[in-house]
Amino acid sequence: MNIEFHLMKNHAGIVSSLSGGKVKLFTKSVDEAYAKNFTKENENQNEVFTYPIKSGVVEFNHDKGIILCE
Repeated sequence: MNIEFHLMKNHAGIVSSLSGGKVKLFTKSVDEAYAKNFTKENENQNEVFTYPIKSGVVEFNHDKGIILCE
């Protein structure tokens, strides 16, 4: 079962576990040092970068996020 959630600007702080699937980043660019790990997709005219994961944890607080995954 795939479950999605979105973290937007000014979102309340959250810590959550992640199950296997894809992490999608909606951003204008990804730093070149990390770009080789992402697949660039176009979705509704936005820049979307995906990264496949087995599992992980996400923390989002004060408009900054950290994802620890494998």
